[in-house]
Amino acid sequence: MTEQAERAKVLHAHIKTIVDNEKDNADDRAMLTILFYAGILAETLFEYEEPDIIIEQTFYRIADLLNVEPEEISTEQLDELMPRMDIVDYYTEKGRSLSLKAAEQLNDSLDDVHEIIIGLIISDLPIFGEDKNVNMGTSRCLRILMEAVIVTAIFEMASQEFCDILVEDFIGDGWPVDMALATLSSLVMIYGIESLQEQDNSIKDADELQNIVMQVIANEAKRHSIDDAANWASVSPVNDQEDTSHYKEMSVELRQPIEDFFKTVGFENKVGQAVAVGKAVGRMVAVSASEDAGYMPGPIGQMIVMRGIQSVISEIKGKSNASV
Repeated sequence: MTEQAERAKVLHAHIKTIVDNEKDNADDRAMLTILFYAGILAETLFEYEEPDIIIEQTFYRIADLLNVEPEEISTEQLDELMPRMDIVDYYTEKGRSLSLKAAEQLNDSLDDVHEIIIGLIISDLPIFGEDKNVNMGTSRCLRILMEAVIVTAIFEMASQEFCDILVEDFIGDGWPVDMALATLSSLVMIYGIESLQEQDNSIKDADELQNIVMQVIANEAKRHSIDDAANWASVSPVNDQEDTSHYKEMSVELRQPIEDFFKTVGFENKVGQAVAVGKAVGRMVAVSASEDAGYMPGPIGQMIVMRGIQSVISEIKGKSNASV
């Protein structure tokens, strides 16, 4: 057995074990496997100078190998079929991590992983498509895989772009680091609240939304070296009594270039927008706490993030009380 074939076998077994332990039914297991595969595939494509072109070429190649076309589905249908965007992010990021670990054990690094994951995709998608317990044909599986890869790429591009915007255009223009970070954090909740206003039934209320976005931020910070990020839910906002009304005006200014990015890439999912900004927040906290930057210790960054998030929650509660 070749090194690639052996690695493919090990990787496939590892993903299957994770998925089987997390989900009881075949439909959910198929979906999670596709998300893992999307994250692995996306990571192998980020190495190229023009990943968007390589992604398109790879999609054509997979479709040819499967001898199917991706199912034509509207944006609204995709939103219903896909897991919520924070879940997509969670599992595709796990896939990205697996991709890097696998690359360390192969001679040609991510190039080998690229071939391995394509092999697993063209092997498993027809199996899912033929399984009567899976509510997706091969064509739909392929479309969901493609969408998950695109979303993963958007999240990565957004995280980098939003951090650059914050540092170069706002902190560089005189915004204090703590206020800039708190304002970016407030935007996470603003996008999330807008998803609730659009009657996104996947999230019950603002409290659940806060838990979701905090987990996204914590996970991203942990990926970039903040080890105690899992305890963020218990963090209190710094300067809890401080007037945070100025964040509303600042968030309007900061939101403009972020909106421009979403329009450019055609990404309209409000939960997804909250996730994208949340990942940038987590990354900024990690960078700010690094030895090279030295802006602030991790716990201080966490408290500042909470201050920004709570400024939006407080405004919502204030409006609610005023309407009673």
